[in-house]
Amino acid sequence: MRFEVADRTLSADNLHLAGSGTDFTAHGSVQLAGEKKLDLGLDGSVNMALLQSLYPKILARGAVGINLNATGSIDQPVLQGRLDVKNTFVSHVDFPSGLSDLNGVLLFDRNHIQIQKLNGTTGAEPSR
Repeated sequence: MRFEVADRTLSADNLHLAGSGTDFTAHGSVQLAGEKKLDLGLDGSVNMALLQSLYPKILARGAVGINLNATGSIDQPVLQGRLDVKNTFVSHVDFPSGLSDLNGVLLFDRNHIQIQKLNGTTGAEPSR
């Protein structure tokens, strides 16, 4: 991992994170003050259990392939790229059932998200 903060800008050069079901690289910069411009890129796969770590009310399993670029600003990001959803399960503790066996592709084009394909079923969390 290599990053630096200079002139109120955080820069990452080939940040590589790998773990159980997660392996992605990130690169780019974020202005921490002023216009707060973004120029970031993500590529790889992420274990959906990480979402559960960030938001404890969400239960999630499976993997998402990511090829995404973010530009614009922190307040108004512009996303370009795609997410490939692979055999995932997602639910919220306040809802009676979740979505399982999710598979599909979501395309990001500036301020639009196009669901190119998304299939799944509703029900309880699948057994592990």
